[in-house]
Amino acid sequence: MLGLKHYRSVFLVLILLTSPLFATIVLNDGRPHEIDHDISEPLRIYDSPSGQPTTVKIIADITFRDVNVYGSSRFYMTAGTIHGALAQFDSSYIEVSGGKVDEDPFWLTDNALLVITGGYIDESFRAHDNSQIHVHGAGFTIGGLPVGYGLQSAREGTLRGALLNGGAIKSTLSFSENAALTLIPEPSALALLALAALRRRRRPPGTLSMSSPA
Repeated sequence: MLGLKHYRSVFLVLILLTSPLFATIVLNDGRPHEIDHDISEPLRIYDSPSGQPTTVKIIADITFRDVNVYGSSRFYMTAGTIHGALAQFDSSYIEVSGGKVDEDPFWLTDNALLVITGGYIDESFRAHDNSQIHVHGAGFTIGGLPVGYGLQSAREGTLRGALLNGGAIKSTLSFSENAALTLIPEPSALALLALAALRRRRRPPGTLSMSSPA
């Protein structure tokens, strides 16, 4: 007997594949897929009926449309340009390490996780429920003010910064109460923070830094 989530997935597949008004590519076989050619139809990624996550990776400088990811399935964008929204549901995972997103927002619900390490991002984040967004880079500001690394308390404003893989981000934030944005330093900055913490631990208690008399 199919569970509700699997029944919903199969039902959608049947509707989308049988109606010309809803031409859509549906992947729900629980296997890895690499895409290196343009896609003109929206892409829907589901777990297999047995619950295995389906993995899709964009590996070439292509153009594609909306992507929706469900269940525990995963989508990797290493290149290309999306003309549409990236939407996540359930416990799905999306990672953007390259390419361009500048037309429609990122939508996250449930317990979805979005990780951004590169690319050129010029679209809003709309995060709901217990979804999370991790952004790797440096020089971050929110609302024009510098912010530190780690979990952010801001629910709105514009996030700007340089991304780990050399790209840039400018995204308007719209976060519900339980959704989370975490800013993660690039490895070089992380090493400096660790070194500074080590030096503080090694300094004997009560030691003062004194300059030599002139």
